[in-house]
Amino acid sequence: KAYSGDLRQRITTAVHEGRAVKDVAERYGVHPRTVSVWRYLQLEREQGHLSPRPHKGRAAKLTPEQ
Repeated sequence: KAYSGDLRQRITTAVHEGRAVKDVAERYGVHPRTVSVWRYLQLEREQGHLSPRPHKGRAAKLTPEQ
């Protein structure tokens, strides 16, 4: 499930402000591991970019018009 960039930012900000990962996860309805991964990505990626990466795999066969 892809989450919005806004949600990712709110979650990582809450952890950065000192809230517990478990508490943040419960508040926003995500798994604690998701919170930890997003926090790690924010620290490791340039400028804290949290957008989901494109999915790998075969491209869709249908065009948007279909």
